[in-house]
Order: sequence, then C-alpha cells, then structure tokens
Amino acid sequence: MAALGCGRKAQSDGAARAVTGLAAVPSGVVAVVGFDVKRLASAPLVQRAAQQLLARRPELGERLTKLEADCQLDLTSKLDRVILASGPRAASGEQPVLLVASGQIAEASLTACLEKSVGAGGGSVTGDTEQGRTIYQVKDGRRTVFYGFGKEDTVVLGNDRAWVVKALGEGPKIQDDAEMKAFIGMSDQASPAWLAARVDAKVGQGLVRVSSGAIKAGPTAIFGALDPTDGVRAELGAVMSSEDDAKALESFAKSETGILALAAQWKGLGRAVARTEITRDRGSVKLRLALTADEVKELFSAIDSVPAETQDAHPGSVPPSP
Repeated sequence: MAALGCGRKAQSDGAARAVTGLAAVPSGVVAVVGFDVKRLASAPLVQRAAQQLLARRPELGERLTKLEADCQLDLTSKLDRVILASGPRAASGEQPVLLVASGQIAEASLTACLEKSVGAGGGSVTGDTEQGRTIYQVKDGRRTVFYGFGKEDTVVLGNDRAWVVKALGEGPKIQDDAEMKAFIGMSDQASPAWLAARVDAKVGQGLVRVSSGAIKAGPTAIFGALDPTDGVRAELGAVMSSEDDAKALESFAKSETGILALAAQWKGLGRAVARTEITRDRGSVKLRLALTADEVKELFSAIDSVPAETQDAHPGSVPPSP
C-alpha cells in the first residue's frame, strides 16, 4: 500500500499530459474497436445477445454481479465509451491488448474495489510510478493485468505493462500512423460501435483460396460500423490492394450472397439477406445491411420458430415422419 500511495501522489502532481480516447491508443496497434456503452446497452439486439451469452455462461453473470456488488458499480451507467485495441501477435503467440474506458471512473475507488475483489481470492494490487503516472499491477491467480489513468475519468488497462506505459506516454499514437488513421476514417465513428484493423497476409490468403484465384491478394484492412439502437444498420468494408481485386471481391461477394439468399429462405431469413447491399468504391468493397425494428423482430421470430433439430438439418433434407 505504500507503493500505491506514492504512485497516487506522483500522478496528482500533474507532470503527465492527459490522454483519453484514441489519444490513449499507441502507434503500432493493428486493430481498434470503439463502443458507445450507453447507446449499446439500451439496444434490444444487444440486450438479447447479452441474455443468451449469460444463459450459456452463467459464471460470467456471477462474476459481474460480484464485481458490481464489491464496487457498488453499475457498468452500463458509469461507462461512457470504451476502446479496445490490439498490437501485433508475437512469435510466442502472445498479443498485447488494451482497453481504454472513459466515464465515471475514480482512480481511488477503482483501486479500492480491485483490492477488495482480488484480495478476497488471494490476489494483490500493487503500483509504482513511471513517466509521472502510477502503473498498477493486478495479480489474480495466473492472470496479470496492468492499468493506469490517462485522465481523471479515463483508465487504460492491458495485459502488457510496456503497452500500457506507451498508451499513457507522450510517444506516437495511432492517429500518427497514416495508414491506420485512414482506415479509422473509413469507419463511421458516429455509430455506437465501429472498427478498423489491418489484415494479416496469411489471413488474406484464405480469401484468395476460396475465390479460386479470382482474387489475387487478400484485403490489407477491414473497417466497419454497427448501430443496433433502432433496428440494425451495419457496414463491413475491405480495403483491397488493387482495383482489379476490388472488382473481383465485389463479384465474388454478390455471387455468394445469391447462394446464401436461397439457403436463408428455408429458415425465413431471406429478407435480411435480400437487404444486404454490396458496393465498390476506390479500391474498397462494402457490405451494408439495414433493417427496421419490425424487421428485426420478424428475424428473431423466424430464428426462434425453427426447431433445434430442424436447424441442424440440411436445407434439402426431408424431416422424419412422426
């Protein structure tokens, strides 16, 4: 606790520049996703997904309930915005991941909460000072997480101390990376959720294979946005290395959508597939889907009305006689 006290004093000296949002995401990140927590929390589609997740993984609900009880914290009302970012995967398979959360988050309250929650299970919370900020380490069994505050209402958490320090420091940020800045600009950041990411060449080769060579090189990046607050509006885009590959991907996607539409009719999902729009613009290909609130309800009804045994059957198969 002495280390924590010294760290808090150093952080309050004001020596470090305040950082929040994308300004707390360091250069070198290969993927970034943004969330408007309050808008997403009130969306029926998100609430349904959360209910189904917790039904399948009840231990997650128990952990959230305990955390909220220990900290007297309602995450959906306290958090405003969250950014998730990941760095390149190392040869060992490890990948640095960062979370930048902004809202009604007080440093002293969060640390006391973690000390209570983690400490009850034999874990620990310690901290020291680096570059004018307190960097906390939370150890809970085999898991270790680091965090620090970029601003009085912004916390940066990560699984790699060096990346948390980079996020809170004054070095290059993601917006200083011309390519990533361009990819982020292609996404609709006004949506409740958006993403931008570079695509690993090995992953892109999968698209080359499934297109039987019609696409010569996979996408260099993807971007997208999701707004489920009133119906669903979704967009997913791929940035191709050439206009020829963009044309080939557009043609391939349209042919696959046609096949998917036939299969979807069997489950009553044809309307959703039919509302998918595929366009090409300056070397990128976009898939857009827009459904009204009523159409989303119809979609849920169609999914819920298909018996489990029928969902597993092939579209051309004949159900067994009673």
